[in-house]
Amino acid sequence: MDREELKLYTGPYTGGLTMTSEMLSILKQPAKYLHSIQDGGQKLRELYQDEATNWSARKLSMFGLACYFGELEAVISQQMVQSGQAPSLSSHETPFHWDYVSIVIFALQHACTIQTTNEPPKYDPQQPMDAATYARLVQIPHIPQTNKMTPLLRTLIKHGANVDHQNRYGEVAMFLAFPTNNVDFIDILLEHGASLDIPEADGLTPRNTFIRYGPQVTSCVTKWIRKREGINAPREGGQKRCGWIGCDKPGGEKDGKSTLMICSRCQVERYCSTQCQKKAWAEHKKVCKPFDTSTTIVLIPNYDEIGSLQSTANFVRSVFGYDQHLPTPKNTNRGARVPRTKPGKSNIKNIIVKVQIAMKPTAMYGMTFDSNSFDPHGNLLIYTKNRDLVCTIRRKDQIGGVSAPGVGAGERAFDKLVQTIMTKGIGGAKGYFSAVLKSKKELVIKVEDMLAEQPF
Repeated sequence: MDREELKLYTGPYTGGLTMTSEMLSILKQPAKYLHSIQDGGQKLRELYQDEATNWSARKLSMFGLACYFGELEAVISQQMVQSGQAPSLSSHETPFHWDYVSIVIFALQHACTIQTTNEPPKYDPQQPMDAATYARLVQIPHIPQTNKMTPLLRTLIKHGANVDHQNRYGEVAMFLAFPTNNVDFIDILLEHGASLDIPEADGLTPRNTFIRYGPQVTSCVTKWIRKREGINAPREGGQKRCGWIGCDKPGGEKDGKSTLMICSRCQVERYCSTQCQKKAWAEHKKVCKPFDTSTTIVLIPNYDEIGSLQSTANFVRSVFGYDQHLPTPKNTNRGARVPRTKPGKSNIKNIIVKVQIAMKPTAMYGMTFDSNSFDPHGNLLIYTKNRDLVCTIRRKDQIGGVSAPGVGAGERAFDKLVQTIMTKGIGGAKGYFSAVLKSKKELVIKVEDMLAEQPF
């Protein structure tokens, strides 16, 4: 709401909420956006959350209650909009000054499913809205606190919502979607041109913070960064589809393995059939780097007990209850693990691995990372999506390690992998690579062909 609109609500439809004098004094400050500390932004969040526990939909007007419970027929019936008995859609209820779109959104945050329509929004014909009023009605930052809101988001954008609207803390919708891991929401925002460089009141931007919110968020955001820059990367989004642009057929899984065939030369691109592979070759050969001694390094894994792994992003989501709809699979927290092989089967496994550089203890609690945040000689953590391989790579183990003519091995191989990640990886912290586990003590990584960020 605008500062000039701020005043204690005196209407009868409170929704059980109260705007305290402390909340009002914070909101009336001259700052356009509230800093967390100096302007009391964080205090306002806490007061708002405490007061929201008193919410009662029964204390809305009949029209507000119909909006809250999704009673579409009641809303547009002769008793409401068509009869002229409905209030102006630019008016509000509750001391929090919620308009009716906000009430609908708040209700949908607690719903399992929603229904949308291709019909244009029906507004009170007696109250045509100007651009400023409409802008307040479609403030997207209300929405992304749940993964159930994407149909509503598309509807709002279709009818003019501003994907870069900032709330009173200066946050764009992207900031609110990151903590909930709402990848579909983020994808839609970026699809419609949302900026990654609008700072909130404390100076943080989506671009310099998204890496903190886990691999799914990172994979989605970096995909759009590359797309906007006209850059392609191997295995974009995990590539679960045929690599020929004229097919794009999705692949499945059988016995835990993809049903798509892999290019035997680069060990990266996948196809649903030999016919599609032949059709794609004219373009693919331009980027197809062979999986051989010229592009790979050999490292010696270590399987000493490293304890249970816990994603920081997943841990934070669990603390705040954001992961209730998407519980973390148990295998995600596996410690050191050697892939199992069936008797009589080859021990060689073609895999995609994630490699993470060790962070310096002094950088653990910073809000942003740079090249000085990571230890180039620290142990590397390596694992696959299903965690059938979880190991570390210790630099000291590579001395006098596996070697072959033309193959990068030893400490130089370790350093090359670290340097590749620090210069090309996301945030200089992690990277994804095609690899072959030839044996328990021999991991071959294609270091010359870093893959797109994967959602794990």
